[in-house]
Formats: sequence, C-alpha cells, structure tokens
Amino acid sequence: MSPAEFTRRRWVTDGAMATHLFSKGAAHPVEALNLTNPGLVTTVHREYLDAGAQILRTNSFGGTLGAKQASLDIARKAAQDRALVAGVIGSTGADGTREWFRDCALALHGVDLYILETFTSLAELSIAVAAVREVSDQTLIAQVSVEQDGTLRDGSQPEAYGHALDALAADVIGFNCCFGPESIASAFDRVRAATTRPMSACPNLSTENIAAYARRFLDSGALVVGACCGSTPEHIRAIAYEHATLDSQWPRT
Repeated sequence: MSPAEFTRRRWVTDGAMATHLFSKGAAHPVEALNLTNPGLVTTVHREYLDAGAQILRTNSFGGTLGAKQASLDIARKAAQDRALVAGVIGSTGADGTREWFRDCALALHGVDLYILETFTSLAELSIAVAAVREVSDQTLIAQVSVEQDGTLRDGSQPEAYGHALDALAADVIGFNCCFGPESIASAFDRVRAATTRPMSACPNLSTENIAAYARRFLDSGALVVGACCGSTPEHIRAIAYEHATLDSQWPRT
C-alpha cells in the first residue's frame, strides 16, 4: 500500500506473536513454526483478526529467510482480505548489515507494508530503512524500543532521536516493545513535537489498562496503535474498541 493511502486513516495492529504462541505450547524459535506448524501460526493470526486487528504482522521478527518467506503466505491466507499484512523485520541487536536487511525485505516481497521493530540503535535502524528502500516503496514503519525513562539505550533524549527518526526515509515512526506503555507515554509527545511524520505506538503489556493508553496515543495523534510482548487478542479487542470510538477516517492536511 502506498504511504498516501495508508495515512488516510488510523489503524489497529495485532499483538504479541511469540508470547501468544508460547501460551499454546510452542517453543523458541517461533519463526520455525512457519515451516513446521503453519496451522498454529494461522490460528494466532485469526484470533487477532477476529479481535479487530486491521494489520496482521508476519511471524518473521527473526528466523531464516525461508521462514520469513513462509510467514508471508501464512499471514496472507489468514487475513482473508480483511486486514493488511505487514512484513516484520526485527533488530538483530548487533548492528545488522545492509545486505541482511535487504534480503529480509526481499523474502517478504508482496506484503502491504513493512514494519521495522524493536530497534535500540539509530545506526542499525538507519541501515535497515535504507536497505528496505532499496527494494520497496511500500509504506514503511520504523519503530524504536526505549528505556523506562523514554531515552534510547545510548542515552539520547526524545527530542534528539525524534529529529533523527524524522530524517529517515520511513513513512511512519514510533515505538514498540519498551517497558510498557508508560515508557512510551513519557516520550511520545516529545518525539511528536520533533517530527512531521505520522507515529505509532505498540507497547509491551505492563498493565491491564493498555486500552486507555491506546486511547491516549490516538488522542495525541497516533496513526497506528497495537501491542507487543505479553499481549493477547483480548487486549487487541479492547484497543480496537477504543479505536472504534474515534473517527477511523483521518484526513491529514
């Protein structure tokens, strides 16, 4: 989907893939299930879809390129034309190479959009964004994971990394994982003041009141809301309810 189309409305993503699979008896690495037990992955996707997710994220945070390719087919079939499919590429945590991120993007070719998740290094995120842009002009969401006080791991303040994120060739910038919605809330408005780009917020579950935080992020102008580690379809259902109370058509001037 083109960025112009994507940014015309607000979106609810799904929640945790790995922790929900673990609750069903899966073992690490969960990406291997794309090849060994695709039915279980499909079940999780459909549970999130039925809960109100409008974007399904592929089970491809890590894993092999073959597992990433398989994740796209699983998510596409699960979506049943009722949701967009986002190709997830996770941080390596060790400064992944441009070649690796480009290969990941190619393995996920055919998604509606890409999501770069859980980056704690702006240098690595910059490499990943550039790599995806080499092979796709689809909507690209770039997300960082911050410390409890809203700073990046290197100590960068939200104003500083907000400007750095704004300079990337991503269409949406924001947060995922982190230390729960409280850590995102401490930084969200400060980053928003430093950028003109739409923003996202998909925190870990550190409170059962995650839907109230989703409403707060939406009220602050978030384009995409969802959840990360520890969340379940019931949390996404609550977030989708908050989303539905707002006008889902969001023209940007």
